[in-house]
Amino acid sequence: MGYVGSHVWTIRQKIGHDELIVATVDAVAVRDDKVCLVYNNNFSCWTLPSGHVEINDSWQSAIKTELLEEAGIVAQEKDLIPFASVSGPNNKLHYPNGDNTRPFTLVFVCEHFDETELTDTEEISEKRWVKLKDIDRAPLGENAARIIEAYKKYRETGIFQQIIV
Repeated sequence: MGYVGSHVWTIRQKIGHDELIVATVDAVAVRDDKVCLVYNNNFSCWTLPSGHVEINDSWQSAIKTELLEEAGIVAQEKDLIPFASVSGPNNKLHYPNGDNTRPFTLVFVCEHFDETELTDTEEISEKRWVKLKDIDRAPLGENAARIIEAYKKYRETGIFQQIIV
């Protein structure tokens, strides 16, 4: 779903750009030890597929939608494994249009999926697969870099990661 008509958009019509707590999702899609990155036009950086949880969504249905729209990844909910959360007093997003949010994020890993064309070409302009061993050299946004580090720790330990910003 695009921004116009979304739950957050509806709230914004009432409160303007004021700070808003939002539930969000991110995904680390991995194939052949490569991670899917997308170029987010709103923030002018490489990041992970992500988005807001909509009314009547589950965490899994929300990230399944974002993977399809932003990365052309067709995943099954059973293949979306939560491995980290992101929250904290300094976890803030400031959008170019002036909106301010404090996201509470659940992060998933997805290793089994099919691919098709991405559909959100307004927000996302490009998709790229980057080797995990080379990802530290990729120009990632701050949040994506934190999530990739948590993913590496999760792979090593199998322990759910809490990212406090």
